[in-house]
Amino acid sequence: MKRIVLIGTLLVGAVAVVALVVTGCETNSDAAAEGVLTIQPTIAVVTSNSPSASFTASGGTAVYAWSVVNPNIGTVTSSGASAVYSALRLSNNVLVLGENFVVVSDDGGNTASARITQTPLP
Repeated sequence: MKRIVLIGTLLVGAVAVVALVVTGCETNSDAAAEGVLTIQPTIAVVTSNSPSASFTASGGTAVYAWSVVNPNIGTVTSSGASAVYSALRLSNNVLVLGENFVVVSDDGGNTASARITQTPLP
């Protein structure tokens, strides 16, 4: 959680100068601790040799629903807070290249997403 701290006020002529300092850093772990829906990892790369990636949701309000933005290049299977993204292959077994997103939604209507890049062999 971010905190704003008032350091001081200086009156210069008719103008008041207020010094504020923002402290703290909001990360995914901070957000999860506060009950905000998060997904880990937030970025994944899949290749022909490793055509799938695992994801975990935390925070928010269970029950979680998982989906992909572009089902033409990948699919997601899930069980509760865990999901596995699988890249699709063409008929000649070549990985479909592109970018996709895995999206998790919670019972409260909140969403979080992760970006997946599908590339040829590294």
